[in-house]
Amino acid sequence: MRKFLAALMLVLMLCAVASADDDVIKVGIFNCLTGQNAFGGQLELEGTQLAHTLNPEILGKKVELVIVDNKSDKVEAANAVTRLIENDKVNAIIGTYGSSLAMAGGEVAEKAGVPVIGTSCTNPLVTQDKKYYFRVCFIDPFQGAGAATYAFRNLELKRAATLVDMANDYSVGLGKFFRDSYKKMGGEIVASLFYQSGDHGVNRRTAGHRVFACIFCGGCYRPETGEGTRRNIPLYRCRRYGQPRNRYARR
Repeated sequence: MRKFLAALMLVLMLCAVASADDDVIKVGIFNCLTGQNAFGGQLELEGTQLAHTLNPEILGKKVELVIVDNKSDKVEAANAVTRLIENDKVNAIIGTYGSSLAMAGGEVAEKAGVPVIGTSCTNPLVTQDKKYYFRVCFIDPFQGAGAATYAFRNLELKRAATLVDMANDYSVGLGKFFRDSYKKMGGEIVASLFYQSGDHGVNRRTAGHRVFACIFCGGCYRPETGEGTRRNIPLYRCRRYGQPRNRYARR
């Protein structure tokens, strides 16, 4: 929260200087308030609103939030940023949960020269070659390496499988960085499994692979994907593959 507030205040201060003739600094919020990523978007919105409550003014200027729902959709994300820039005339933008959505909206903001602060969009491509897109979170190479280290060294699991949502840039990137780090440490990736958001047969896809000690699910909660991805936890130890859950693994 402190890092987010510091970054937000810095951008707003710059906006305040740039908009010296205005009494209000308008900050756009484009986040997934409906759709499959709504659970994360709603939490981020509440965090942003808390930051706004703590810092309602910057350099004596009132900060106004303009909130737009990107509906967990790439096209809608681009449209949301376009609306914030062209219709609402915001000075800066915050968002969004979901790297795919951030990349879609980021292209619009970049062309318009409007600064954006990413909240939890961890894919390195979100800010790559961008002058106006920033972020306050760590990125997927760090996240994937951390999960691989925990699996290989802390849990001492030497054989793993990955389960990746091919329709989700966050999931694809995170799965890759986990595999790369896990293999570099000496672990064996015995299966690379894939699905797409909305699939109902994910558990059946993993049932034919009984030789791994853990599954790394590089993705977010999806009610339709079943038991193996029922929580936003990258390491899932399955009882039905012949081994009990490790007592150190989070549930």
